[in-house]
Parts: sequence; C-alpha cells; structure tokens
Amino acid sequence: MTQPQDNQMNREQRRMSAKMGYDPENQRAQTKKAATKTQKPSKSGPKVSVFTKTITFFKEAWRELQKVSWPSQKEVLNSTIVVLVCILLVTILILGVDYGAERLADLVYS
Repeated sequence: MTQPQDNQMNREQRRMSAKMGYDPENQRAQTKKAATKTQKPSKSGPKVSVFTKTITFFKEAWRELQKVSWPSQKEVLNSTIVVLVCILLVTILILGVDYGAERLADLVYS
C-alpha cells in the first residue's frame, strides 16, 4: 500500500495514518538522524570467543535441519526418474537438431 504525500492528505487522512503507525514527519526525522549518525563500536558488550560462536552456529544449524521436511525414499526415487527422463528427452532433442543442422550445412556448402 502506497502512502499519500503530505500535501495531498487532509486532517482525517493524517489521523488515520497516525493510527496505523505511519507518521511521515517522524519517518523524515528518523531518516535524517540515521543519515547523519555515525556508529561507534560498542566496547561495553561482553566478548564471545570464537569457539563459543562456532558451537552456537552448529547448534542453530542443527535446530534448523530438524525443522526441514525431508522427502521420503519414494519421493526421491520418483523425482530422480523424472529428472533422468527429462535429461534423456533433451539429449535426443539436441541430437536431432544437431544432426539436422549438419545435414543442412552439407546441402548448402556442398
């Protein structure tokens, strides 16, 4: 949903926009503040070792892998067959086009 421009909004539209959480004045101020703000590195946070970060990464990756909906053996077999049949059909198509182009080139250049 696109928001109307400020100069096109009447009082009621501004009130409804404010209720929905859209405040153009506040957004402009935040954008301007963010553009002029320079970030300083935080020195107050606790330092985490590389070992701890690595362990955390693998734990989170394992949790995500447990959420995955893995296909059954039958689904994998069916998908494999479909892929192999498609490869065979495309190979035959390319072979036919190549053979036809070769014969056409022989006719033109002979």
